[in-house]
Amino acid sequence: MLWHRRLGHLNFKTMNRLVRHNLIRGLPSKCFENDHTCTACLKGKQHKASWIKREFSNAKTPQQNGVAERRNRTLIEAAKTMLADAKLLVTFWAEAVNTACYVQNR
Repeated sequence: MLWHRRLGHLNFKTMNRLVRHNLIRGLPSKCFENDHTCTACLKGKQHKASWIKREFSNAKTPQQNGVAERRNRTLIEAAKTMLADAKLLVTFWAEAVNTACYVQNR
């Protein structure tokens, strides 16, 4: 469905709110229920990452946050590469970073 690809994986409460307030043109006026969940949503809900832990670092010290800094640098480099390869303007920067993040998280 186009709206699903466009809006991402919204929960059904949000979809019902969009319908109720008529915020998206072309969205069918019906109540969405949780009986048609896509396979990607099901896999995401079944997976539990127990290895994620919460760590804190001091403010304004990128030296203590190496993993996030490397990740940000990788995203920026990928976005720059995509923009240069497609010969797009810098105004598409947000979309390029969003796409780079999506590709790396797949």
